[in-house]
Amino acid sequence: LISESIKIRISSFLLKIPFFGSLILFNQTARFCSSMHLMTSAGLNTVDSLQIAKDTFTNKCLKSEIEFIIKRVLSGSSISHAFSQSKVFPNVFIQLIASGDVGSQISQMFKNIHIFLNEEVEAKRNIMLTLLQPLVILFMGVFVMLIVLAIMLPLLQMNNLIFTL
Repeated sequence: LISESIKIRISSFLLKIPFFGSLILFNQTARFCSSMHLMTSAGLNTVDSLQIAKDTFTNKCLKSEIEFIIKRVLSGSSISHAFSQSKVFPNVFIQLIASGDVGSQISQMFKNIHIFLNEEVEAKRNIMLTLLQPLVILFMGVFVMLIVLAIMLPLLQMNNLIFTL
């Protein structure tokens, strides 16, 4: 049984992995923004929306960070100021939240962030798939070579056995 602090450390480590960490962060944040857009546009207040939307995070580090943000908002801080104190979320996300908060268009800004982060995730996935294609071809070549060797080696050994007689 893993304690909650260890789960948070593992989740934090996953976010720091060079390419995959940003992919995880952007994907999770995009889902969070989608939920926040739906709830704030439906008329829920910010705190209730944050409370409900935090469950969209599967990463424990991000979920705990949102809990701290909820505490900051409950203590009277604006949502943009609460997010700006976070070191986990991307700077683009924080800047867009701040501009949406100043212009009182936070719901629309969550939608825009969701669209932007989804595009980023899609671009990163395409890059990853493009880089993985040569590795898959190489792996398949090695696999085919092993099958050919498994068939040819016994035949060559039988051939040598015939010539020695």
